[in-house]
Amino acid sequence: MQYPASLSEEEAMESLKAVVERCFAKCDKYRPTVITASGDYLYVEFSKSGPIGTTIDDVEFYFPKGGGRVVEYRSATRGGGSSLTSSSNRRRIKSLREQLEQQGWSSAGY
Repeated sequence: MQYPASLSEEEAMESLKAVVERCFAKCDKYRPTVITASGDYLYVEFSKSGPIGTTIDDVEFYFPKGGGRVVEYRSATRGGGSSLTSSSNRRRIKSLREQLEQQGWSSAGY
């Protein structure tokens, strides 16, 4: 993902964090909890309780130095997960990207 040139890295981090924090309804009812938010790194746990327990997905965002406004991300289910959780991760990242695109961010991918 790439944030708009009109934003500083700090503003982009705040924009990303705000979108993540209000993602519950658009992210398959997984509840986001920001664990770490530093200058160039955001770590969020998305959790969902179900009949067989709680599923937790870890999502990380990183603003690499000299990265040209690029934000790298990684999303994984704890314990490996199944194809269902994998598709949930994919939908969540897509939803986040679409919400950020409405704020002028750009992205490539599925």
